[in-house]
Amino acid sequence: MTHRSSRRRHTVQRFAASIARLNPREAATALGLSLLTALLEGSGAMLLVPLLAMIGLDVANGGVSRIAGVVRTVLGHLHVPVTLGPVLLLYVATVSAQAVLGRWQTLATARLEHGYVAHLRRVLCEAWVRSEWSWQGRWRGADVAHVIIQQVDRAGLGVYQLMSAVSMLVVSLVYLAIAFRVSPTMTVVVCGAAAVVLVLLRGDVARSEQEGQALTDRSRHLFATLSEHLAVTRLAKALGREDAQVNALTHACDALAEAHTGATRVYTGSRATVEIGAVVALAMLLYGSLTWLRLDAGGVAMLMYVFARLMPRAAALQQAAQHIAHRLPAYAAVDAFRAEADAAREPAVPEAVVDLTTAGGDIALEHVSYVHAGGTAPTLHDICATIPARGLSAVVGSSGAGKSTLADLLCGLLAPSDGRLRVRDIVIDGRTRTAWRRSVGYVEQDAVLLNDTVRVNLQWAAPHASEADMRLALARAAATFVFTLPNGLDTVVGDRGMLLSGGERQRLALARVLLTSPRMLVLDEPTSALDSAHEEQVLDTLEQLAHEMPVVLITHRLSAVRRAQHILVLDGGRLVEAGDWGTLRAQSAGRFRALCSAQGVAVP
Repeated sequence: MTHRSSRRRHTVQRFAASIARLNPREAATALGLSLLTALLEGSGAMLLVPLLAMIGLDVANGGVSRIAGVVRTVLGHLHVPVTLGPVLLLYVATVSAQAVLGRWQTLATARLEHGYVAHLRRVLCEAWVRSEWSWQGRWRGADVAHVIIQQVDRAGLGVYQLMSAVSMLVVSLVYLAIAFRVSPTMTVVVCGAAAVVLVLLRGDVARSEQEGQALTDRSRHLFATLSEHLAVTRLAKALGREDAQVNALTHACDALAEAHTGATRVYTGSRATVEIGAVVALAMLLYGSLTWLRLDAGGVAMLMYVFARLMPRAAALQQAAQHIAHRLPAYAAVDAFRAEADAAREPAVPEAVVDLTTAGGDIALEHVSYVHAGGTAPTLHDICATIPARGLSAVVGSSGAGKSTLADLLCGLLAPSDGRLRVRDIVIDGRTRTAWRRSVGYVEQDAVLLNDTVRVNLQWAAPHASEADMRLALARAAATFVFTLPNGLDTVVGDRGMLLSGGERQRLALARVLLTSPRMLVLDEPTSALDSAHEEQVLDTLEQLAHEMPVVLITHRLSAVRRAQHILVLDGGRLVEAGDWGTLRAQSAGRFRALCSAQGVAVP
């Protein structure tokens, strides 16, 4: 319990420090307005003393007389007569000023909260984008969205609760000071009763934190479940698995609802305890003031007013503490994600360090190995190969041979665990990998498009491309189908390009890459979704491009590599053969020949 409480205090301190660092002026403004509001509320309470005297209650004796003396002195300095009209007018002005300042304080807190949320989202988005691909690949997209959207929102609500707690604490201290001036004895007695209630509730803060962690886990599960089932909607319908989808989503929704209910259960239990404690304390206050201390009517009325105002704030303060604890797991999740992303951040490389956009020459893989994070066996092992500076090259092999990992290494998305990638005399390492990646055009197997027009999708890669540039790129990529669409370049392609066929998406993705004027092309299964006619069109395009730059096909479809001048054959993460089509298929015991036989590709 002690370790948990210490960890909670440490998290709250980091949370508060992060708020103050973001916008110290806004935080100071909100706190200053809280203090002024509390002082005005206390001043309004003290102005009730002369009003009590005016209605006939005795305020000249006991502790309340000290407050009456202070009020008379202050009113004298302000030249305000101690009569009903002026005092009432001053009371109305004080309460009105308190209301205005309270509004300003609420607005300042809202600006602080929403600014904090926007800041966190910006920081997390940038940290994600700037991080290494090897780290990004370990995250589900739904988990990233959950942290940036859901968890940041919950952490932002914690800002409001924290500022509210500070405000209520200041107001409570002001009321306690007034009560202590009226009757130190009864104030100590009531505070003792409040301390007993707090002891009874000491476990509720920890339970709120546990319920907050449950809410974090279950909302993450719902995000992931929803994302996964949205991705397989067509397949589920085809297999008649709609009921399974409904059941999975219903279970995730019910689990999240139970987490919310659990948190509410803790809150309502605490609130009931505090309300019962408050009424008991007020009863003790009234009974003790009249029977034990025999306070005058003015003193009793003043104490009752002060504690009637104080008790709801004490209850709200306890609830705020639980709300903060409930939201701490969200802040911890956000902070952990940011720390991991920062640790995986790619080194910032000034553009002037190296310009690889004009780099020519062969691309050499020198004893390259790669082990995925958390893995033991290498995905690629001791690869030594050369990609010619001009020409069409291919990387083939069965599933799991390491083709896509090699593609990521060639593109600069991954850094070798061992060995190096070299272009001419330039080693592609931490200093140059970002620049190299920007000069490589990469077309992935599952081409993803924005839910927008063809024009926007093309200009996403090349913002300054003209319409003539786009038409040329589409023609080079055998994507002239765009010109027959209802609105041409302004046709919307649908979510992830789902209004187009797989082959059309792939050709549009190739056109998008060509607009960037790459110095090297790497294509992962570029013809897997194409029929024979369109495959030949794309291969014709690639063959022409290979006269200008190295073009690398990553594929298991051997019919697509007949034109390749250089073929690398991977098996189990190792380079087992290399050569041209004729040489490799002539090797009767070779791996390439076995792959051809398995696919029904004619061999001599």
